[in-house]
Amino acid sequence: MGRNSVSRDRGYAFENDMVRQINRNSGWQAFRLGGTAVELPDILAIHNRHKTIQVYELKSGQDGNLYVRASQVQRCIDWCDRLAAYDFRHVILSFRFHSRGRNGRRKKAEYNFEYPYHGAADVKCNYNGECRARRESTGGWVRLPPAASSITDFGGRAGPHKVCGHADCNGA
Repeated sequence: MGRNSVSRDRGYAFENDMVRQINRNSGWQAFRLGGTAVELPDILAIHNRHKTIQVYELKSGQDGNLYVRASQVQRCIDWCDRLAAYDFRHVILSFRFHSRGRNGRRKKAEYNFEYPYHGAADVKCNYNGECRARRESTGGWVRLPPAASSITDFGGRAGPHKVCGHADCNGA
């Protein structure tokens, strides 16, 4: 099994894990859409009662930096725009850094970032959880804050109520 197929399998596992994690939250439904090959985002998560939608682009790997192309970000923005019936629409970029193995001295790390709706840009995230978007006008990188509005925070610290303001989104 080559490196590309291992990476692809890890990416699919990340998507499946994320869908399961989202679906554990009361009222939320998440679906894998097919990703880049079919020009769709990786995951669509909806909460119909609270008219909230989240469109996810996921990246996983072992490298020190993971990247989301501007075209992938734009695809997520376009999907949010198409689903205008939802009052709360969010683009979430999720990154999973895999451990480096026995001697790699690096543990698995996972991060979520909400992408601000100000046009698409290339995004990079490093293993330490710093996420930056490239400004087209200057070519410089602007830091993105961690998502307080993602359904999951991988450690259970954030919940869907942070997205739409409803305390019962996660069954609380």
